[in-house]
Amino acid sequence: MSGRVDAGRHPPPSTDVKSYLPDLNAIVCEPTLASIQTNVFGVACGFDSCHGSTNAAWGLELMEPDVAQQLIGVRAKTCAELVRVEPGSPDRSFLWHKVADSTPPCGERMPMRLGALPSSVISCFTDWIRDLSADASADSALDR
Repeated sequence: MSGRVDAGRHPPPSTDVKSYLPDLNAIVCEPTLASIQTNVFGVACGFDSCHGSTNAAWGLELMEPDVAQQLIGVRAKTCAELVRVEPGSPDRSFLWHKVADSTPPCGERMPMRLGALPSSVISCFTDWIRDLSADASADSALDR
């Protein structure tokens, strides 16, 4: 398998999802949204059955070009007290809790049914969120 999610592609129903994807420990990313989108979302999250363009869970399409506008400063639909990404504050960012906590405040750890992301990838999310300034615009966030 390629290890990348193509728009509209997802593991066949008879396939064990873990066997379809590359080893999550092989993921390498930089603390930018562009890198996270390509190297994490594109490997483990962008399936139609998860956060792809068809029937995206909670309306969150992680492979779309406007992903920053769907994440930064947007209230989480399942945890209204948190925003998906709070610039400068990983501990107040729902996305960070979903990938970093074994038991997030709402729902299940992501990526669902795949196990925990390696600590290097969690650090990538942490650094990206921490480096976003409070006045970061969603349009410029892909570069950061």
